Amino acid sequence: AGISGLSGVRARNQRIIRPLLAFTKAELEAICANAGITPCRDPSNSNADFDRVRMRQWLDRTDLPFEPLAAVRSASALAEAGDALEWAAHRLFDERVTFGGENRTQIDPDGIPPELQRRLLLLAIARIDDSLAPRGALIDRALSTLRDGGKIMVGNIICIGGRYWQLSPAPPRKT
Repeated sequence: AGISGLSGVRARNQRIIRPLLAFTKAELEAICANAGITPCRDPSNSNADFDRVRMRQWLDRTDLPFEPLAAVRSASALAEAGDALEWAAHRLFDERVTFGGENRTQIDPDGIPPELQRRLLLLAIARIDDSLAPRGALIDRALSTLRDGGKIMVGNIICIGGRYWQLSPAPPRKT
């Protein structure tokens, strides 16, 4: 996971607000019990097909080598670092990304730290096609290919590396 993934669930994410994140599960259950309310249970929170559930189950069975509140503070610091990187990427976007006709986009990655290159690439991809949200191995492969001067498809976008990275929608497929 990157900084955003390691920072955990955000208390505020655009229009979604989660005001109860500061409480532990035990605290919330006690509040409900004291109020005579039966808490609602999300079945996905016990589905071991999800990494988060397997991690919670493992943590429940393990003597923790760290203080849980310290982990919360670390996650909060990572969230702030992620916000700072996002702020910097938006500032860099205006000076390092240019647009031409037919949704052609050019990125100047020179001298920018790798994480900001990643964020500029994601912003440029979203500008061309806001339905795309590449993550993980795909975006890592795209960055490596672009840095090496190669060519790669990300969804329906052709990305070409070199001194400047060129992005453009793929031409329609021939039938």
